[in-house]
Amino acid sequence: MLDRLSSSPNSYSPFFIASEIYRTTNHGRHHPLAIPRVSLTMDICRELGWLHPGNFIDSPCATVRDLARFHDPVYIDAVAAAEREGDAPDNIRRRYQLGTNGNPIFDGMYSRSATACGGGMLGAQILMNNETDRVYAPGGGQHHARSDLARCRSGLS
Repeated sequence: MLDRLSSSPNSYSPFFIASEIYRTTNHGRHHPLAIPRVSLTMDICRELGWLHPGNFIDSPCATVRDLARFHDPVYIDAVAAAEREGDAPDNIRRRYQLGTNGNPIFDGMYSRSATACGGGMLGAQILMNNETDRVYAPGGGQHHARSDLARCRSGLS
């Protein structure tokens, strides 16, 4: 990526960090995020010629270690297990608010959220390394969770 730098930060080309996981997974048709906003954004940007191999980065999936910098490892395991099994026992659903409050259990629920986190972390690293002064990661915000609960602090999803 460093070969894209110029001498002036204002002439840096922005990076676009996204993933096909946003096209292949979804929260379900009744969820507010059912609109495929990330994949549609990718398609529009490609059609307009804004995306090319020099600025498009396939979003990495954050590792369990990355996620555990904020999230409780037991919570991480619960979300990963719910993705694998396609469901969760009632006690896990209640404890971690999975399958409720706008947090459906769906195929890709762990992978999609970990990819959103990985893209955000990569974007921050790129900015910290001064590789550009702009990063666009439309998958950011694809999850909301407390350290050990699948809902935001206000209790709203």
